Amino acid sequence: MCNKISKKTANSFIMYAFVLLISGSLYFTWRHYRWKNPLWSPEINAVLFMAGDNRPELEKVLKHYSKNPSDSLKLLAARFLIVNMPDRKSEYYDAPLENVATVLLRWTSSSDKKLVMDTYGLGELTVREDVKYITGDYLIENIELAFKVWKEQP
Repeated sequence: MCNKISKKTANSFIMYAFVLLISGSLYFTWRHYRWKNPLWSPEINAVLFMAGDNRPELEKVLKHYSKNPSDSLKLLAARFLIVNMPDRKSEYYDAPLENVATVLLRWTSSSDKKLVMDTYGLGELTVREDVKYITGDYLIENIELAFKVWKEQP
């Protein structure tokens, strides 16, 4: 009886070792394949690296347009936007839109620009790198709108 239990245990151990060996081999083969054939181009990978914590947002756009072959042109547009995103910045004031609009209206006619800005409480200019802050939903929405206008108003 003792002999049969040891054989079962030995067979189970061999089976588990075999499964572990095969799954490990598949994993390392997959990693090597992925390294040799990256999911995105080197240019896009460089931008995704620069994005830091915002990387998932940019990947969301690429994955969204990679699902359906009919979106291939939209995928090209997304790639173009992402590759050209470095060194692009957004500038804004954390102030009510009415104040910003008033300052823009009065800007050209005023000789004292600082007084105009201080009067309407715009505060300091905030500058953000697009690659680190633009959301996936924002890019998808704008690509969709651009293609809609292109189709409706060629």
